[in-house]
Amino acid sequence: WRGNNGDAMTKLIFDTNVCGTLLTPAYEDDLADIKARISRRFKIVISPQTLVELLDALTKSDSSHFELHKDRLRLMAGGGRPVFLMFPAAFALKRILGLNSPAVKFGPADFEQWFRIVLRAKSRDEMLQGFVTDPRGDPSQTYGLNPEEISRQQKVGKAEHKKRLQLLQASKHPMPSGIEWAKRLALDLGHRIAKEQASRLYQGLDAAYRYDKELCRIASRPNYNFDKHDGDWIDYHQLFYLCDPQLCLLTDDKGLVRRVGDSPQKDRILVMREYLTVLGFSLNQ
Repeated sequence: WRGNNGDAMTKLIFDTNVCGTLLTPAYEDDLADIKARISRRFKIVISPQTLVELLDALTKSDSSHFELHKDRLRLMAGGGRPVFLMFPAAFALKRILGLNSPAVKFGPADFEQWFRIVLRAKSRDEMLQGFVTDPRGDPSQTYGLNPEEISRQQKVGKAEHKKRLQLLQASKHPMPSGIEWAKRLALDLGHRIAKEQASRLYQGLDAAYRYDKELCRIASRPNYNFDKHDGDWIDYHQLFYLCDPQLCLLTDDKGLVRRVGDSPQKDRILVMREYLTVLGFSLNQ
């Protein structure tokens, strides 16, 4: 996938692992050129899944790594003003069916505020204690982040995902059909949809459905360790954005590609190390 930044509709999301890997010493000498070449081909947009994962890592880390975590957020955002998407399922519901989800608490304006609070913070403690000021606003007004509130939806989502897979493992029930899967997804987002709508939603989320189906197959094994694979929930939801035919995902996880099988959306999942070769970099990582 080549992309063309001249077309504002050609967009790229950085998966969380890309934001970490590209800031390792192995890529240090080429990083500026890598970012420049990618930005010429794509408009960088931000998945809140990536943002929340990076914020979670930042709040759990010690103060000495605060600037490194800020650099990961800057890399995630690309150049210019950051463009945040809605949460993935809500994004898909809106993009495919034109429906807003009443079940989603946070949106792009919240994500941008969190992002700017972190970048304005002089230290991790200042951020967590709510002492961050806005140089463009009232100097007596301060801001901070509540990491528990930010990550709550993801924690709930991961817990429900684990519970669903455990029930499938215990009961040996098959993966639901694409239409039933789409109906349940919409219901979780606050909508009862008709069969025709469910068909459109399922077809628009082909890669996500195939990934979920493969994950259910793997999780049916008696020795599957649910706690060691909670990151699968994040990967699964990143794929929801592929419902937009002009949106691609850059990841450092080859397994993500394998799990979507022959999905027609597969060619918009770019494996980072392979794509850097396409861009002309001879890296031996």
